[in-house]
Formats: sequence, C-alpha cells, structure tokens
Amino acid sequence: MTRIAVRSSSVVSARATSFMRLLLAMVLIAMAPGCAGGVGDPVPPSLPQYAFLNGQWFDGEGFRAATWYSVEGRLTKRPPAGLVQTVDLAGLNMVPPFGEAHNHNVEGPWNVQAVAQRYLQDGVFYVKNPNNVRDFAQQIKHAVNVPTSIDATFAHAGLTGHGGHPVALYEDVLRIGRYEPAVGPIERGWFENRSYVLVDTEIELEAKWPMIVSGRPDFLKVYLVHSEDDGEEGKVKPDHHRQGLHPGLLPGIVARAHAAGLQVTAHVETAADFRQAIGAGVDELAHVPGWLLQGPQDVERARLTEDDAR
Repeated sequence: MTRIAVRSSSVVSARATSFMRLLLAMVLIAMAPGCAGGVGDPVPPSLPQYAFLNGQWFDGEGFRAATWYSVEGRLTKRPPAGLVQTVDLAGLNMVPPFGEAHNHNVEGPWNVQAVAQRYLQDGVFYVKNPNNVRDFAQQIKHAVNVPTSIDATFAHAGLTGHGGHPVALYEDVLRIGRYEPAVGPIERGWFENRSYVLVDTEIELEAKWPMIVSGRPDFLKVYLVHSEDDGEEGKVKPDHHRQGLHPGLLPGIVARAHAAGLQVTAHVETAADFRQAIGAGVDELAHVPGWLLQGPQDVERARLTEDDAR
C-alpha cells in the first residue's frame, strides 16, 4: 500500500490536496473487495502502476530529484514492466507521512472520523494518544488502524498518585466541558481506572496491575509532578499545588511494564522529574521541563544541566 504525504512551499495547497486525493484513491483501490487479501497476502498485480515524475524526494537529509514508481501498491525506484500511468509532481516536495507523537484528540465515536480525515488531509498518518478514556477508545477500534484511516496507539489510563494530575483535569474540567456534551451526564469519579489509576504504594500497584494491563494499552503513561517535593518515606506530599506518582514507585512500574511488553511514557514538569524518569528507565518523555511554569520559583526547578542533556 502506497503512503505518501505532500508538502510544498512553492505551489498552491489545492494542487497538493488533489495529489493527496489521488494517493488516497490508490489506497482505497488496493483495499477494495476483490483486491485485498488476508494479512500478509500479496497485492494482486492488477493494480494500476504509476510513475511519479519531477518530484523532489526527501532522503533523510534534503530533497533530491528522483522518479519513483508505485508497483503492486508499493513504492520502488525500479521501473516496472507493462503499462505505467505517469503523475507529474511539478516540483512538489515529497516527504514520508507525518506522525503526531502527543495528542488527545483521537478519543471517541463522536469525533474519530472527522479527526482522522483532517489528519490524512494534512499528511499525518500516525497518532499517539498518551492518556485517554479507555472505554471510548475501545469503541473506535474499528475506525483506526485500518488502511483507509490513521494508525493510532493509546495509553488509556495513566498512573498517578491520589490527588495527582490528571485527576482534577478529568473530573472537574473535561467531564463537564468535553465529555458530557458528547455522551451525556457523567458521574464524578467515573474516570477513575478509565482515564487515571491511583497508585501510592507497592501494594496498590500489585493489586491494580491486572486491571491496568487488562485494558490492553499500547503503552503505559506515568505522571511525575514536582517529585523534588516528595519525601523519602514513599508518600507524595499533600501540600503542593500539583502532584503525581511518588518517584520511588517508578522503577517497579517500568520493570512490570517492560516485562509485559509495554513501553513507558513519562509526564514530567521539573528537572527532578526528568532525572527520576531517566533513572527509572522510561522509554519516552511526554514533555520537557519548563512547559508549565506557574511562578518564578518554577523556572529554576525546570532548568536542565549540560549533564542532563547528555
């Protein structure tokens, strides 16, 4: 299946959009009844063959003039035998499809079609949602990760401490302003274990782990929030304006996740959070320190050193 995104600073967007529609049409042809086989089956050779001429193709370092061909639904530089239809790219810059590494907008049946269509029109074919409502994501499994839509991965409910972020965000903000207009009244507290999991101790982690993995997340999200304020006794200090997991729990969470084949994405806000996440072996940081500064005192807390950057 051919997947290409188009970007050009020198031509009008209408022309790029027309070409994108052509490529999407090719995808639809490839998946039409009688053309698509089972998983791993070769695409029948009856598909149209295309030669893409006069394009500037991104090779990882810059744009280079080249001719590419679509043969049996795949891109190749080798000219095929037989009839070939030509497409004049007229100098368009050709790039691989884009990926959205952090967004929460692919979330439910009320918006998935519109969001996916917008992404495809913009050349974004891959989307990662690092915290979502598990139940809503399960309702849209049929609408993503299919050839005619975007590919999407979901973390489902992120792990945080009692009173930690994003509890209030879901219960007091998104519940009223985002989800109730879409699905109707939602009781406060409904989001627990659907959008966040509260873990303060190893015992709680042990008890809740089967529930966490039973939702079949694609990866795991954890929240470190001003962990420099947390004590050694394993409890999050309750007097800070923002909280998350106690950092002492993170190595065990990462070990469990990796044993289950899950990568771990960490929300961080300060340099201490950053260091705790790296030290625990997380696979990805969802933010860099400094993205949220709520006062002058937060500036120094967010400052990374040269050693951190290495």
